[in-house]
Formats: sequence, C-alpha cells, structure tokens
Amino acid sequence: MKSLARTAGPGLILALAVVSAHAQTGNCWQPPDLPALEACASAAGPTQATVLIRLGEIYFHGWRPLSRPDKARAIALYERAAQTGFTEAQVLLAAALEQTNGSPEAQLHWLEQAALRGDDRALKPVYASLFERVPADHLGPRRLQVLLRVANEGRIPDREYPMLAGTIGAVYEHGAGGNARNAQEAVRWYLRAADRGSHQHLWSALRIYKRGIGMPADHARAQQLLDRFFREQVEFFRKQPALHVEWLHQAAELGFSSAALRLADIYDKGTHGVKADPGVAARWRTYAQDARHLEETGVARVKAPPKRDLRDTQCEADARSLVQRELGKAQATYSYVAHYNRLLNKCLAHVTVMPKAPDGASAAERDAIARASTKVLVDVAERRELAQFVGNVPNAQHPLACRAPSIHLREPVQLRDHACSSLAEYEKLVAALMRE
Repeated sequence: MKSLARTAGPGLILALAVVSAHAQTGNCWQPPDLPALEACASAAGPTQATVLIRLGEIYFHGWRPLSRPDKARAIALYERAAQTGFTEAQVLLAAALEQTNGSPEAQLHWLEQAALRGDDRALKPVYASLFERVPADHLGPRRLQVLLRVANEGRIPDREYPMLAGTIGAVYEHGAGGNARNAQEAVRWYLRAADRGSHQHLWSALRIYKRGIGMPADHARAQQLLDRFFREQVEFFRKQPALHVEWLHQAAELGFSSAALRLADIYDKGTHGVKADPGVAARWRTYAQDARHLEETGVARVKAPPKRDLRDTQCEADARSLVQRELGKAQATYSYVAHYNRLLNKCLAHVTVMPKAPDGASAAERDAIARASTKVLVDVAERRELAQFVGNVPNAQHPLACRAPSIHLREPVQLRDHACSSLAEYEKLVAALMRE
C-alpha cells in the first residue's frame, strides 16, 4: 500500500500534521495563559514544526495570552521550525526577517532552502528583489546564483519552471540586480522557458536575435523562432484572428519581412476581421521589400512601418465577444458582420438570427424559417439596437418589425429612427452604415 505522504496532497499532509501536533501538545495550539505558552515553546521538539510555527505566530502578532508582540522570540521559533526542513517555516522566517529589517543574507538563505525543496512561493521575493531594488544591492549576483541553483538542482514544480527560466533570461538580458549582461545566456534561458511552453519567452529570444541586442543580429535564426511562435499557436490564432493580426503587426514592426507580407495579403483581401484597404496593403509590401533587403544584405534602408489602425481589428473582436455572449446558448443559428464606422466613430455588428429547423424539415419549411429570420444592427460598445427587421411580421403587429436609422450629415452627426417599408429599404440603409 502506498504511504500517505505519497498519496495525499500537501494541504492534507499539513492538516494531519496539525491535528497530530495538537493532540500531542494539549493546549499548546491555544495556550490559556503566559506560563503555558512559555512551557509549550520550551517543550516543542524538532518533529513538531507546525506547533513551532503556531507558537511563533502568537509571539509575532501578540495574540492571546500575550499583551504585545515579541518578534525576536517569534523569529527564534520560526528558525527552529525552519531547521527541520519544513518549507512553510522557511518562507515564514524569511518574511519575518524582512519585516523586522533582519539580515538580507539570512532571508536569502532560507528562501533558497525552501525553493530547493520545491516551494515556488520562495522564488517570488527573489524575483522582486532582483528587479525592484534601485540601486541594486550587493546581493544581486547571489540572488542570481540562487535562481540558477534552483533551476538546475531544485525540485521546482513544472508549472513554475518557465517563469524561473524566463526570469533568469531577463536578468542576463537587462543586467538586473547589478549582474553583468550576457545576451547568449539570456537567449539560452529564454529558450529553456519556451521549451516548457512559454511563448512569451520565445518571443523574447527571437527579439534578441532580430534586433541584435548584445550580440550580432541573426535574421535566419530569428525567422525560425518566429515560424515556431506562430506554428505552436496555430489553433489559438485560428480562433482569435484579431490577436493573430496584432502579433503579425508586432513581428513586422520588429523588421520581419515575412510578417509584413502576410499583413499586406490580409489588408488586400480583407480577412481576419480587417477592413480591406489596398493602400495599406501596398505600404506593407513596400516596407517588406526594405525589410527583406536588410535581412539579405545587412544594410538598413527600412523606414518606419506603416501606421496601423486597429479599430477594425478591435471592433471584430468586440463584436464576436458580444454576439457569442448574447446568442451562444440560443436555440438558433446566427451570423454577423462587424464594421467600424469612422463617420459615427462606432463599432457596428449586423447580426442575422434564424430559428433552427427541426430534424426532417422539408425544403419549403426551411425556406419559411429563413424568411422569418431577424436582422439586427447593433452598436457594440453601447449594446444598443440601431436597426431591426423581423421577417414575416406585419408592421401593424410589431412596432419594431421594420425600422432603420437615417444619417444626417450635418454637425453633429445624428441617427434618427424611421420606419422602413421593406427588407430592401432596410438593407439599403444598413449597407450605408456598414460602408462608411
């Protein structure tokens, strides 16, 4: 039979330890008076780390039966518990030392011990100390050595490893904590994080190669990593075309000719929720030619990338979110088209909702259902209907059966409702709004 320590989670193990310790120490979990507290603190043995922590908390915070805190005594109790190898005590001890302006070297020692035993909470203060101390103190190189040792020798959880490796890469890239900059080591650690699934750090590595940060630029290697970046997220980007376009912009602005050409194709065809714009497409193609010249010859003639208008992309994303939230569970089929109207400065979505045809419905029945579809033009930001057409419903029976806005181009621009006499009139008015 497997041992409890191998099958129970850490929370259960700690809870059982607390119950066991409480049973063995009587009232030591909540001593009734000061003599009892002192007796418990003196009697607690090395196998009762949780009791030592509890007593330390009483002294540190001045809980009953104390009248005021005794932080020195608390730290002594925490240290007795920490010396048993109990990571909870080691992390608490480091925090107590920091709050009482204790030795930074001692704080780092206990954080290192906890991290080596797999307690990822111990790493967060080390990260913060490396990047938040201005100016850096003398312990920056020592903190880096702690992170390196934990990464190479520790039992750090898999979920924490990308952050650990990526932080080491950032220390080397930026010289954080007074450490020497080393672009080669930065890339090596960023890629170790990427190998564990961190696309953020994969991007950091390709950025160094592309820009030649601290090392000669390597456009071929950067392109390999960019291809990997998009390849590993192909399903995500297929579901999030707006984010796909955003990352293509980021890549093109780094100088990748391949990304610039991809953007030119998107703007030319009007895909990924982007409004077709041949002028923007042409500018991206020109930029791609200059970027390719730099990649092939090393001679820069690249001008600033074309300015981008993200309103169409954002409008598509916002419209998708709204439609899916409102209609995702409806017993109907729906479609929509998003458009950012620059005249009205509004994100619009034209939504068509059609009841689902029952199984076995005839062609005539399906046609009747299609004619009964509802069309709605929505102001996405305000979640407000601007126009609506309800099929097969006479106006007399439904006051909103057919209404649409008319645009008055005088200042200020106004939308005024008026009744429309037919679907054709409705669609004409909506088409005008979806074109500007």
